[in-house]
Amino acid sequence: MSLSLELPEDFVDAITERVAERLGEQSRWHTVESLAQHLHLSVRQVRGLRERGMPAKRAGKSLLFDLREVDPWLERL
Repeated sequence: MSLSLELPEDFVDAITERVAERLGEQSRWHTVESLAQHLHLSVRQVRGLRERGMPAKRAGKSLLFDLREVDPWLERL
């Protein structure tokens, strides 16, 4: 048994855009380690940038970095 379904291209595009938005929302927050990997830096370098004022939020004992804040901050260096 098989099922085939044709969807309008506009509908498929809308779904694709929404999925990309959701994935972007989920991946905008980074730990020190994941931000280091994202920026191709060492953890030590990320911590150094934090000491220089790179924005971050506390989540318990952890630091979380929002790429929407980090990217503009890095561009101003």
